[in-house]
Amino acid sequence: MDFVLTACAGTTLDKVFHGFDTAVFDALGSTANSALTAFFKAVTFLGDAKFILLLLCVSAILLAFKKTRRIGLAVIISLVLSTLIVNIILKPTVMRTRPFITLADNSVFSARYKSIGSPFETDYSFPSGHTAAAFSYSTALFICLRKQKIKAAYILPFAAVLVMMSRVYLMVHYASDVVFGAVFGIASGIIGFFAACAAEKLLAKISLRKNGTAHSGYVSDRKNH
Repeated sequence: MDFVLTACAGTTLDKVFHGFDTAVFDALGSTANSALTAFFKAVTFLGDAKFILLLLCVSAILLAFKKTRRIGLAVIISLVLSTLIVNIILKPTVMRTRPFITLADNSVFSARYKSIGSPFETDYSFPSGHTAAAFSYSTALFICLRKQKIKAAYILPFAAVLVMMSRVYLMVHYASDVVFGAVFGIASGIIGFFAACAAEKLLAKISLRKNGTAHSGYVSDRKNH
């Protein structure tokens, strides 16, 4: 019964967003060429698991320094949250089949898919994990860097949008998959930032209390002597 319900959820999404998804496929498909295909294959790496793992390692290093601790925390929390929501909960629950499988009988779609090298993904389609990851860390970093008045922060949302477009251009996701992926990613990024701020304040209070206790003990020892 559970399998039937989740399979229906995926099929329902196909029907509800059919017009929107098809229109976006047609629009991006009409721009397809070898140079653009190579570009989007490179861009999509910014949401890939290998890149995310590298980013998490860098963020973990940033935790060691007071000035960059908030950035490291925000990125880690946002990525963990988006992965939990999208890859662990929603994908296996909704069970939406990838477009290159569902639309395999569409001759126009199949021809375009083959022309870009037939990229293959093994998990479910909804929502887009690459898009969610890209928007989660981009949002968290954007807020952190913007507060520090670093202009390079404005590149991050643009990069996330390119990742989103690449998933549809490469025909491994529907447009509706990436839109919802972006929504969950942005939400995760915002939550990650505020959670990092809260954690940073909590650590500061704990540190202040420890230092205060140590200072009180030192003063007490001085008086006794």
